[in-house]
Amino acid sequence: MLVLSWREAEQLLGAKGIVRLNIGMDIVDVIREQDSFLFPKHEHLSRQDTEKIAENKTVCFMLKDNETTKIQLFAQDTNRFYKLYPTADWPTLEISGVRMHRVTQVTPKKDTEMKIALVSPVEGVCLDTCTGLGYTAIGLVHAGATKVVTIEKDHNCQDVARYNPWSQELFSLNNIERINGDVSVVIKSMKSNYFNRIIHDPPSFSLAGELYSLEFYKQLYRVLKKEGKLFHYTGRPGAVRSSRNLLGEASKRLTLAGFHVKRHEDALGVVGVK
Repeated sequence: MLVLSWREAEQLLGAKGIVRLNIGMDIVDVIREQDSFLFPKHEHLSRQDTEKIAENKTVCFMLKDNETTKIQLFAQDTNRFYKLYPTADWPTLEISGVRMHRVTQVTPKKDTEMKIALVSPVEGVCLDTCTGLGYTAIGLVHAGATKVVTIEKDHNCQDVARYNPWSQELFSLNNIERINGDVSVVIKSMKSNYFNRIIHDPPSFSLAGELYSLEFYKQLYRVLKKEGKLFHYTGRPGAVRSSRNLLGEASKRLTLAGFHVKRHEDALGVVGVK
C-alpha cells in the first residue's frame, strides 16, 4: 500500500525516476509508462487517477491493488466524518471539518515539536491524554521517554491513523501503551505521582468540555510527579467571533488545581509545574 496526497501526485506528473511518496516518508524509484506509473511491488497508478489526486487538496489517498481510495470514513457511532487531511508535512486528522492540528503558519510536525519542547527534558514515564494520530506519543519516545501511556476515546481516530505513514510507530513501538477509553474516567484509576511529563492536547472545548474542568486538572496534578511538567494545549477557538479567553481560563483553573503555570501564547497553551 502507498499513501499519496496532491503534493506527491504533482511530483509524479512532473518527475522522472525517483520521487518521495508515502507523504514524504519514502524515496521510491518510479517507472513512467505510457499512461501510468509503476511502483515497487508492481503497483500501478494510472495517469488519470494521478491527475484526480493532484486536483484534490483536502484528503489523502491510498493505492492498494492498483486502486485508489480516499482515506476517509463516516462513523455512525459518533455521527462524524473523519479524513486524513494533507498539509505541508505530516497530515492531520480532520473530524467533521475540524482539523486536529494547526496547519497554517505552523505545520503538524512543528506543532508537535513545539509541544514536546515545552516539557523538555523528556524523561521517565509520560502521559499523552488524547492519542489522535499518535504524533505526540511517538515524539515523546524519540525525545527520551522510557514509556508513554496514550489514551483515545474515539476508535475511529485509530482507524484513520493505521493508514497514515507517519503514525505507524504508534502501533509498533514497544514502549507506547495504547488505551482505548475516556481519559476523564481512566485517569481516576491511575497511580498518584506516576508520570514525569504530561501533554494534554484535548479536542475543542465544545466537544470535550470536561477535559478543561478543574476536576480533571486536579487529576492531572495528582498523577504527575513532584517537579513534573505538563503542557496543556488550548488553542484559540472562537477568538475572532468572541472575547472568550480559553487560555486565560485554563491558566486560572490549573493554578487552582495546584500547578505553577506559565502561559505560552506562541504555542497556544500553558505549561504547568507541580
